[in-house]
Amino acid sequence: VDPDSGGYLDQPELARRYLRVCRQLPPPTLGHVRSHLFKLLHAPLRHQPLLREDLLEATSLDDVEPVVERLAACSHHQPAFHTPRFDAAASWYWRHRTAAVSADGELGETRAAGGASSPESRSRAELEAAALERRDRRRREKKRRRRQRGAASVAAAPAVAVL
Repeated sequence: VDPDSGGYLDQPELARRYLRVCRQLPPPTLGHVRSHLFKLLHAPLRHQPLLREDLLEATSLDDVEPVVERLAACSHHQPAFHTPRFDAAASWYWRHRTAAVSADGELGETRAAGGASSPESRSRAELEAAALERRDRRRREKKRRRRQRGAASVAAAPAVAVL
């Protein structure tokens, strides 16, 4: 939402404003800029692979700005954040992932085959259960790695002779 007018800011306009800030306060590397732009412009870049490649190959802010302008000239579906017509599937925020159960029953994440996947297709309870399962799986993995490191350090310790 535009702080001045209260209107909706489309993604290219948000990217232009971000680049203006980058001109005033240069980031340490262009990688920071590209990373943010890939997130801001996720939906339109998904439909414009050549412009995505141009953004990836940019070596300066002067190379990035024309890519944003060319992308703005292309028509694309906007996610319309903070409006009644918000479309989560067009947003980078959801990362277009769905939960899937593997053959051994483990719940994991996979990228949707057809591109965007809408989180509305799953209930809030299902989403929460999947998130809790991922968190528990990560905790189990972390404990397992700690035990392995502990066992490896005990095995590697030199034997002390007792006289």
